[in-house]
Amino acid sequence: MGRASQTPEEWARTVDLAPPVHWGDVEDEILRREPVVEKSTADTVVRVIGFVVVAILAIPSFGSSVLGLVLFLLGVNPVILRVLFALAIGTAVVMLIFWWEDRDRSPVKLLVAGGSGVVSLGTYLLMRGAPEAQGDAWAALLMILAAVVGLGGVVVMLLGAKSQQGRPRRRWSLSPGRDAAYVRARRRALEILVERGVVHVDEDRRRQLAEMPLGTWHTMDAASQR
Repeated sequence: MGRASQTPEEWARTVDLAPPVHWGDVEDEILRREPVVEKSTADTVVRVIGFVVVAILAIPSFGSSVLGLVLFLLGVNPVILRVLFALAIGTAVVMLIFWWEDRDRSPVKLLVAGGSGVVSLGTYLLMRGAPEAQGDAWAALLMILAAVVGLGGVVVMLLGAKSQQGRPRRRWSLSPGRDAAYVRARRRALEILVERGVVHVDEDRRRQLAEMPLGTWHTMDAASQR
């Protein structure tokens, strides 16, 4: 139906749709394209602050299992190890949440989850072979859980990934600003299609389509077939 490099509005200005129009397919085409994100000074400041905060938190979070391994070798207090491997569990869970959004085989997600799992398992095996004085039951349990969640997450991401065509319709994501841009782009694309006469809808249906959550236009097709 068009090039993915187009904006949703550009696609709407050039596309020809043969009746009957399938609203789910129309929305899929819109959501495959990058919207124009309106950036203000306030948005830029918030993004910079957010980037700094995320960077600070990412060091102990995404590298928590590696840091835990190093500190274990240095003989630190086991309570610190408990905290770090609890973070390692959270890291793998976060990767799964991000993966669920698009169901792709992202190398970054696989590397972070799998790397955390491997390091957690290695640290647990080292603890088992260490003198009893270096052992800690709670830390060991968290290491095992981090290994299971990390390595299990990799298996889930590999087996559950779908092709571009087979992925679920896009719902709300973890980026509110991006979602708002998609909502605006979808509304403008709909207006362009109506103005060009490519689709024919009354004012009530037009307003209903504009207000529907992202990824739900396909329900209009199901309703029309009843």
